[in-house]
Amino acid sequence: MSLAFAIIALLTSFGALWVAAEASRRAEGQQKKFIDAYLINIKQSITDLRLELNNTNKRVEQLDERLKGASSGSSGEMEQMKQELAMLKNSLGAMVDKLKGGGAAPPNAPTQPPGSGGV
Repeated sequence: MSLAFAIIALLTSFGALWVAAEASRRAEGQQKKFIDAYLINIKQSITDLRLELNNTNKRVEQLDERLKGASSGSSGEMEQMKQELAMLKNSLGAMVDKLKGGGAAPPNAPTQPPGSGGV
């Protein structure tokens, strides 16, 4: 009789382990989806900022070359360079603003991970 109870206890413990492992696996999958929703937007923001930074860097190099060649240039050319510098300054300011707001949640992302209960 005690052997029957031991077998039943063993099967019950294996069943409990299986249920716990399955619950853990499901929770991990939900957490991964939640985190990936944020990482996708962060990766896209980084890619966009790299492109903007490369374009801005090229414009700075071009402007630098023009400044080296136009040290005694006309006032019209200098005014145009000042305008380009102002545009570059605005572009860099926009990149800094994007970097400061880069940790924002995507618009369709949940505010709490699924299954966390939320407070």
